Amino acid sequence: MKEDRPSKTALRSAMLRAAHQVWDEPIVLADPLALRIVGPEQAAKLRGTRTDTAFERSIRAFMVARSRFAEDALAEAVARGLRQYVVLGAGLDTFAYRNPHAELRVFEVDHPATQGWKKTLLAETHVTVPANAAWVPIDFMRQTPAEELPKADWDKTQPTFFSWLGVTPYLTRDAVLATLSFVASCPKGSEIVFDVSTPGSHVSLVDRIVRMGVMMKNALRNEPTVMRFDPVALAREMKGLGFTQADTLDSAAVNARYFAGRTDGLKASNRSALIRATV
Repeated sequence: MKEDRPSKTALRSAMLRAAHQVWDEPIVLADPLALRIVGPEQAAKLRGTRTDTAFERSIRAFMVARSRFAEDALAEAVARGLRQYVVLGAGLDTFAYRNPHAELRVFEVDHPATQGWKKTLLAETHVTVPANAAWVPIDFMRQTPAEELPKADWDKTQPTFFSWLGVTPYLTRDAVLATLSFVASCPKGSEIVFDVSTPGSHVSLVDRIVRMGVMMKNALRNEPTVMRFDPVALAREMKGLGFTQADTLDSAAVNARYFAGRTDGLKASNRSALIRATV
């Protein structure tokens, strides 16, 4: 993305989460703020004529499933006593403003331009920012969470739950491993949930062709996708970084958990996978 402009990918992701609220039944990710944060004009478009394709449904399915998976895992962590949640690459995620855990402090980490844009959207749509939410501006290619989070009163001596959704494809391998190493250095009991784009060997020829089109569009937005991982191999590598456990969820596992028995064709493709790891 350009230095002075918010992420177009963040808006696209927010639109897909909002579309899920009006187009899909039953809902996998209940997000009452999703339609508000995109603004009345965009919300009206979603409530109008439906235009999604099968490919777009597969993207929407994975996006809502990854957020639901992260929030389910977070609830388990809060029940165990974790009180810090860091959203890496928060985009237009709304969890901080519908947080059901009064004792949980939420740190939203993202590019300064995207955060400034988000603050404007929140004000325009009358979404209240609670006292237990904090902003942490960061450029992942130049700064690190280890440097910036303490400036927002994040307590590095306490275990933390991290979510990192929709970010790794836009980073270099070194940047991804550096962030994972930082999480692995956090106190025992810390966790992370994140997603990866899978390599071409994991997907069909049709999906590879479609993916090339998506990559071209992302490049034109100045948000090129550059990194893919074999999730099983990365999970093994993460144990070498200091994680005691790293589990993967491929598309089959995601669909079995969140989309079984549906009749609307909503399901995730094998272009992406989830990883949940514990320090």
